[in-house]
Amino acid sequence: MRKAVQEYIAARDGLFRFFGCAEQYPVRTATHAKWMLPEKENVSFLVLFDAADAREEYVAVRKEDKPLVYKNGDYTMVIAIDCVKTAFVLKNSGER
Repeated sequence: MRKAVQEYIAARDGLFRFFGCAEQYPVRTATHAKWMLPEKENVSFLVLFDAADAREEYVAVRKEDKPLVYKNGDYTMVIAIDCVKTAFVLKNSGER
C-alpha cells in the first residue's frame, strides 16, 4: 500500500508540473467527455457531456476575471467547483 500512495503522490505532482500549475486540487479525470466552457452573466461553467449526451455542469473558478484554465498539448485542466466527499490519505505517525 505504501508504494501505491507514493506512486499516486508522484503522479499527481507530475500532473501539476505538466500543466505548469503550482496549485494542488483534487483531480477528476473526464477525458472521455465532450466539454465546453460557456459564460453567463460573468460566471463561467464547465459543462461535460457523456456518450448519451447527458450533461453535468460545474461552476468554473475564476482568477483575475478569467476562468482558471491550464492547457498543454492535447489536454486542458479546468479548475471548477464540484461538491464531493474527499478522501484524505494520512501517515499514521502524524496523528496527534
